[in-house]
Amino acid sequence: MEVAHIFSRLECEILDFVREVMRVEDKIKPSEENKQTSARFEKTRQALVEVHSGSCQFSAGYLKDTELLAAWAICAKVHRDHLKHRVDDRVREKLGSTARLLEIIAAPLQGALKFAVFTGCLDVVTKSAIGAKYTRLDEIVNVVHEQTKETRDLPTWYVGKMPLSGSSTC
Repeated sequence: MEVAHIFSRLECEILDFVREVMRVEDKIKPSEENKQTSARFEKTRQALVEVHSGSCQFSAGYLKDTELLAAWAICAKVHRDHLKHRVDDRVREKLGSTARLLEIIAAPLQGALKFAVFTGCLDVVTKSAIGAKYTRLDEIVNVVHEQTKETRDLPTWYVGKMPLSGSSTC
């Protein structure tokens, strides 16, 4: 399913970003919890890479899984906190690049979601999990666009609805 592939690419980028954040935090203040979380995230990222390479397939419940919402939340928080409160241009540019990359990866998501809804592939639990992740993606993209005053191309996740307005790419 195309939606799963798009989200898996997004999650690989999110996990790479969070791994870097946790590495920096661990240098400042070592934490066993951070090490365990980082190891769990890395294991998940490797599984997603194996899916991308074709050596594995998505599990039946991949899109329903909300375990990685913690990584999405960390990524959104770091973007929000650093872009709104810090002025370091190097950090600002890195965060902006990450957010723009996520937006590029997510670009075909609207069409893929329309097709999945049209074909009846998404149940209520799956839609809820997708909505939670997309809401975090919205937070990341919004804060970058607020700071840069650039036009946002990625549709927003509407409260209780998927971004299904506009024309479909299906």
